[in-house]
Parts: sequence; structure tokens; C-alpha cells
Amino acid sequence: MRQPASGLPRPFWWLWTSILIGRLGSFVAPFLVLYLTAERGYSASFAGLVAALFASR
Repeated sequence: MRQPASGLPRPFWWLWTSILIGRLGSFVAPFLVLYLTAERGYSASFAGLVAALFASR
């Protein structure tokens, strides 16, 4: 696996890593709503507001 990946330039790997981190960050949003309602005790409307604000960024 090291052989094919070693031919790619360093900027490619920085871009790939930043895209991966961004995608993982967007995956957290649905779980944030569950956390706010189940663990923190906020209402569903407040959790929906937070999700809408998160999506509008």
C-alpha cells in the first residue's frame, strides 16, 4: 500500500485529510440532536433549532 500512495504529492494528502475531517464533522450533527434531547433534557424544538443553525453555516 505504501508504494502507490508514495507517488502522490504532499498537497493531495493535506487536501484529502481536510476533506475527511470535514466529512466526519458533518456526521456528528444527527447525534448532536439525540444528545441534546436524551442526555441534556432540551426540547425537540430547541434541538431542531440547533440542527437548523448548524445546517445553515
